[in-house]
Amino acid sequence: MAKAIRQIKQVDPAPEEWQAASLSAVVKAAAENGESLIKLLEIIKQLDGMGVLNAMEGLLQNRVDVAEIALGQLNQPTMYHVVKNGMNVFKFLGAIDPEQLQTILSGITSGFEKAAQSGGQESLWKLGKSMRSPEVKRSLAMMTGILAGMGEAMEQNHSLPEGGTDIG
Repeated sequence: MAKAIRQIKQVDPAPEEWQAASLSAVVKAAAENGESLIKLLEIIKQLDGMGVLNAMEGLLQNRVDVAEIALGQLNQPTMYHVVKNGMNVFKFLGAIDPEQLQTILSGITSGFEKAAQSGGQESLWKLGKSMRSPEVKRSLAMMTGILAGMGEAMEQNHSLPEGGTDIG
């Protein structure tokens, strides 16, 4: 019957053997990815030529001071508002149907183009006459709907300005 193994001796390679194996692995990886390494070196050369590497080195050397300045700026009340407003914009955009938004934005673009063509030289007579066109009526109906919805939301949030309901 065989004798039980009670002690396992781990043999660590000599530092020279370990270094040779590591170097061999690096050379093999470089040979397999030579084209990518050349592109990476070209990118690094261009970044160095632009001064980006010097700027990054300076940032890293002064990282504590840079972090203090950045945190000081982030702690400003205005930054809190920026972050909160940004989140609200994303909520707003997420709530809008993409097709509706595309229609509205296309309409606004078309409106800017027409306004640029006319140069703002419309007479009062033409302006009054344009109020009868179906396109203008459609736009006015949409704008009054937006204003009505905004007013309802302001009333629900109790954020109407003083005298906000005494118009007209």
